[in-house]
Amino acid sequence: MHSLRPAVLVIGGLFLLLPAAAPAQKLDDDDKRFLRDVRPLILADERAVFEKLNDKADRLVFQEIFWARRDSDLATPENEFQQQYVKDRKTADRKYRLPGLASGSKTDCGRLFILAGKPDRIYRDEPLTRVVVGERFGDTRFGQPSMIVRLPEIWVYKDRPERRMPLARVKIGFDEECRSGGTFSQQLDRIAATKIVHPNIDYKVGKDGHLVKPRTNSRRR
Repeated sequence: MHSLRPAVLVIGGLFLLLPAAAPAQKLDDDDKRFLRDVRPLILADERAVFEKLNDKADRLVFQEIFWARRDSDLATPENEFQQQYVKDRKTADRKYRLPGLASGSKTDCGRLFILAGKPDRIYRDEPLTRVVVGERFGDTRFGQPSMIVRLPEIWVYKDRPERRMPLARVKIGFDEECRSGGTFSQQLDRIAATKIVHPNIDYKVGKDGHLVKPRTNSRRR
């Protein structure tokens, strides 16, 4: 099996941007929801910065910066990357959800789907007698829905101009719980890092001790 090995994009000095200040306010439900929603995408350094911010206003500005860093076209009024991400995450949550797991985007295959898109081909070792998606199907014998179990799979990605791969053809294997194992999680982190297309838009702190809003805001109003 070949592994995805895109270049690592390093965010340097994020912690140095945050001044020593009063203890951060406790994250509220909206803050926690944001972290859950961007879990497949957010980098460890970014999450650490967010959790260290001192007030709600800064955490809202952080979200503006977070999406602006990944916006493919800052000149348009909408963030096309964010819109596609939300759509793909919802698809992954539904399609790759497993018993006892609320969100399919938490699985390895769900996160890869979000970050790299739909694979060019999927192989299964057995005939498809047990279906993948974790959706419930009615069982008239017992009057209760039953949970279908997914099969191990191999996903194949081909190198394309709009989706660069380290090899012409990449294969990734997943077990019945949508796990790839090994260092795959770290490889997904590297893919997530490549989604930052504007590293110059950073989490900078102004003289007042608060995050500076990205200048792209004025283009979106």
